[in-house]
Amino acid sequence: ISECHFKTLYTEYPILQIFDDKTLSYEVGAMKPDERIFVDALKKALCPPKECFYTDDIPHFVEAARKTGLDVEVFQ
Repeated sequence: ISECHFKTLYTEYPILQIFDDKTLSYEVGAMKPDERIFVDALKKALCPPKECFYTDDIPHFVEAARKTGLDVEVFQ
């Protein structure tokens, strides 16, 4: 996601504003399935990977997240 795209989504979908923090690819400098995305999210979550759940409809992304210790499932 680009900064411009995110700003538009953030304004149009107020539900995004309830989250304390966000991991955005343009800030991290990487995109899924790069491990840096998941590591950044885990740092911001302030809890062990096993206490975090990640789901995605792209199995390759789910497998990448699993390598960081996250509890993961493919979304169906």
